[in-house]
Amino acid sequence: GLEGSSCSFSKTKDQYQKRPGRKKLSGALEDSNYQVVSEKRSSDRIMALFKILVLFTVLETAYLQAMYRDVKFVGCSDTEREAMYGFDGEELFHSDFNKKEAVDTSPDFADPVGFLGFYSNSIFQIENCKTNLATLKTYLKDPDENMAPPQTSIYTKHGVDVGKENTLICHVTGFYPPPVNVSWTKNNEVVTEEINFSQYWLKTDGTFNMFSSLKFTPADGDIYSCTVKHKSIQQQPTTKIWEVDVEKTSIGSSLFCGVGLSLGLLGVAAGTVFLIKGINLKPTVIVRSVKQAEGRHPALLLCSAYDFYPEKIKVSWTRDGAEMTSDVTATMEMADGDWFYQIHSELEYTPKSGERIACVVEHASATRPMVYYWEPSHSESGRNYVIGASGLVLGLILAVAGFIFYKKKSSVLHRDLLFIECSDTEREVMYGFDGEEMYHSDFNRQTGVVTAPDFADPVSFPGFYEQSISSIEICKHNLDLAKKVYNNPDEKMAPPQTSIYTKHGVDLGKENTLICHVTGFYPPPVNISWTKNNEVVTEEISFSQYRLKTDGTFNIFSSLKFTPADGDIYSCTVKHKSIQQQPTTKTWADGLHYYMSAECLYRKSDYTDMEFIHSCSFNKDVEFQFNSSVGKYVGFTDDGKKQAEYFNKDQAYMQQVKAAVHTFCKNNAQLSDSAVRDKAIEPTVIVKSVKQGEGRHPALLLCSAYDFYPEKIKVSWTRDGAEMTSDVTATMEMADGDWFYQIHSELEYTPKSGERIACVVEHASATRPLVYYWEPSHSKSERNYVIGASGLVLGLILAVAGFIFYKKKSSGRILVPS
Repeated sequence: GLEGSSCSFSKTKDQYQKRPGRKKLSGALEDSNYQVVSEKRSSDRIMALFKILVLFTVLETAYLQAMYRDVKFVGCSDTEREAMYGFDGEELFHSDFNKKEAVDTSPDFADPVGFLGFYSNSIFQIENCKTNLATLKTYLKDPDENMAPPQTSIYTKHGVDVGKENTLICHVTGFYPPPVNVSWTKNNEVVTEEINFSQYWLKTDGTFNMFSSLKFTPADGDIYSCTVKHKSIQQQPTTKIWEVDVEKTSIGSSLFCGVGLSLGLLGVAAGTVFLIKGINLKPTVIVRSVKQAEGRHPALLLCSAYDFYPEKIKVSWTRDGAEMTSDVTATMEMADGDWFYQIHSELEYTPKSGERIACVVEHASATRPMVYYWEPSHSESGRNYVIGASGLVLGLILAVAGFIFYKKKSSVLHRDLLFIECSDTEREVMYGFDGEEMYHSDFNRQTGVVTAPDFADPVSFPGFYEQSISSIEICKHNLDLAKKVYNNPDEKMAPPQTSIYTKHGVDLGKENTLICHVTGFYPPPVNISWTKNNEVVTEEISFSQYRLKTDGTFNIFSSLKFTPADGDIYSCTVKHKSIQQQPTTKTWADGLHYYMSAECLYRKSDYTDMEFIHSCSFNKDVEFQFNSSVGKYVGFTDDGKKQAEYFNKDQAYMQQVKAAVHTFCKNNAQLSDSAVRDKAIEPTVIVKSVKQGEGRHPALLLCSAYDFYPEKIKVSWTRDGAEMTSDVTATMEMADGDWFYQIHSELEYTPKSGERIACVVEHASATRPLVYYWEPSHSKSERNYVIGASGLVLGLILAVAGFIFYKKKSSGRILVPS
């Protein structure tokens, strides 16, 4: 079991004498009846961090170590509240204050973990948070509210196939304060079903991040939108459009040709690493021609990997067995928001007679690299689909400026997080790691909800919901006090950023998922709605919990299952108090939030570098914080400095806090290893041609990898076995909001007769690179599909405000060769 800490205000005579008229933030470590599984502990007055099973992971290889981050988060405002636990940017569980229960958001592939008492503890902590909030507002005389506008991207969880169910992901990030309002439309009609939302996830910069996803079936002509509203956006809400369109030159086989070139909004979700022992999901890999070589213009192959986990993957290309290092482009993994990922890599090359080109995918799900040879033998009708799907991801590549390189001896910080948040109307308790959610409390259903992926070992969290209830009570208490201390300050806000994209490559008539990722907003909540052809969609929609980002803003995913059809237009609409055409006063009753978080950061499997961080925040800013590396509390505001000084003088209390690195972090790391360590899901990889070479113009190949986990992956290109290092672009991994990711890489090349071009994917799910060869044999009709869908994603990308560029020394916890 775990005990945890909570920030609270206490009314002691001594404190009022020292600071008349003010209430003191108490560092007393509250006890609760929270239990992990069936383990029973006495009710000692120790740290009030939940007694939970902290699901963070350590995946080891002979070459690579990863840094993990466990986080407990409690936040509140006058209208919002959240208590959440997670790690490495993912959510494990949170408290649902509407359903009055803890909600497990760990992936299905995770082992069962129980969080007994989590909800009841959340109630207590939210009350504490509310008290602190009220005190701070009074003390600070209602300070101006900080705000940060959200950044939004929308993309699909899978490649788009018309008529095949998929998921749209709307990723909203970088906003403050929560909430944001995320809504979806399809063909201008509000969508209310098949939508889900993540918790608000606190980022390291104090802003928030969240996902919304919409399940949908792509149909020709459908237009989907994700609209994000936030108080920082005073004009019109931010709306991202994702459109299904089919060229009319042929019936049923001209998917997304041309029309999609300027449509769609694609964004990058914060990467997450959920490293779970034992199970890896192998990617579905597709290698295809995007563009045939013509004259002096090279051909273009695309390798796409879908539905893999964990996120880390490497996609590269070989030509007659030699890795190609030039003329290769790649995107980073893209999360589908459901623990699965996708990635795409593109190779531009000049075909040579007799050559063998392959896309190589390396992922934890395979013991050796998976090699996918390009076979140039597709039919005219089939090639239309290839061209459309390739175009879907083309936009991803064109906006990216860098490559992904992984070094065997690099390391990554992992973050386990327990998050508790509240406002007057909102509350959340969630546990997760590396940006993913494992568990949360559903206060409407009054139960804990496991959100671990299907590939995870069974995990249960007995007592989590009950503990969440008490935690939220603490949060609410702290919030009320903080508002009094700061005299009801102006609410800080950050508008959401939204992106929409598909979970898989698009095939007409084939079910897929649209993902609406809303991130960077503050405060929660956001309202996410979906439409299909301007009709509101209410079914097949799911939402993640709000996930706290490191910058203090929140993040959430919503997904929509859909079947692409010619002409369909889907939209994800996000509403947030920061997005207002006419300013209003206290639209959400009061947007001031208070939240508490407990984080465990580590890289090494023996936990010798374990770091414990305990933070209390009000109105987006950290008031004061304990860091085990520093050994004391440090204040960041005038009041926070006084609070830090007060607690640092309490020797008995400080001994308990300093011991948390062992009692909270290390103990639970050891307990969770058997359930959540070393899992990796192999990506589904597709290599296809986006543009044929014509005259002096080179060809363009696209390699896409979907549904992989963990996030870190390398996608490269080879030409006759030699790596191609020039003319390659890559996007960062894109989170689907469900533990899975996608990535796309593009290669511009001049085809040569007989050459073999391959997309090579390196990922923790494979012990050696996975090679996917480009097979240049598509007809013009087939190429139309690739080009059209590629352009669809081009629009997605161009609307995204920023990408995360991966650094060579910060890969995932799994072995990804450079």
